Amino acid sequence: CPSTTICYAVDNYAHVAKTLNGGTSWTLMSTPVTTPGVNVPGSGGPNPFSGLFGISCTSINKCVAAGGFPATGTDPPIVTTTDGGNTWTLRTSHAAGNLVGVTCVGSTCYAVGGGGSIVTSTDGGVTWTAMLSNTTVQLTGIACVSASSCVATGQTGTVDVLSGGTWTATSAQANSLF
Repeated sequence: CPSTTICYAVDNYAHVAKTLNGGTSWTLMSTPVTTPGVNVPGSGGPNPFSGLFGISCTSINKCVAAGGFPATGTDPPIVTTTDGGNTWTLRTSHAAGNLVGVTCVGSTCYAVGGGGSIVTSTDGGVTWTAMLSNTTVQLTGIACVSASSCVATGQTGTVDVLSGGTWTATSAQANSLF
């Protein structure tokens, strides 16, 4: 959430929900990839996308959302807004797999997803470039302390660390608790 009262969330129909009062009420907004009606891709729906799964906002007006399980040959969706969600613009992600997590630090953004996909933007989400993640597992989340220091997590305990412009994949080892 970019403030204590304004927050954004996404859903599996590619809507963005916005609150102006700390979550007491929400407004549902459509994006260029919002699934019409109940037609969900993969079940015969007309829209080639299925959902937005992550959103990151650097201010109350600037947000980037990513997601989707695109049809073969279709780019996974990333949508951006610079006016608080009044308008959303579809961007070309260049991701090799679906996207499930996104984070932005200033004007630098990263999105992660299927097959170890990592894409980055240095202009607030307008243009995106694929990065080499050095893993092929589904990456499910990402957090950054700066534009050049990030950690992406994924299936099978994968931890992918960005340092000096290079991603290094390792595997977290967990002790059995039960």
